[in-house]
Amino acid sequence: MGQYGDVFGAQAAPGLLLLHAPGNVFIRDLRQGETMLIQPSSLLYRDVTVRMALHLEYPRNMGLSFWRSSWSYRSIWVRLWGPGRVAVQSVYEPPEDTEAIRRHSYATTHRW
Repeated sequence: MGQYGDVFGAQAAPGLLLLHAPGNVFIRDLRQGETMLIQPSSLLYRDVTVRMALHLEYPRNMGLSFWRSSWSYRSIWVRLWGPGRVAVQSVYEPPEDTEAIRRHSYATTHRW
């Protein structure tokens, strides 16, 4: 994926960036190659060294959603790869799940 979100930096002197997030904020220092799955809207910030890509989950048991086609019953996640620091908020907006994702690059999938 390309750049997601804003990039902040302090060039000549130390800087201070204050962010507000609803709920709790969890900070994780990911080691090299360590991964983490999060809901897309729960990402608060990440170091520029942390890579990210979509991850799509397709559960086999669709429950009461038998009238939906197979592409529409999925969970959308973001996979983050270390090294670097990540902040995740506990309150997030569920993604709008109205369109099929037919073409994507760098996305991982899991069908279960």
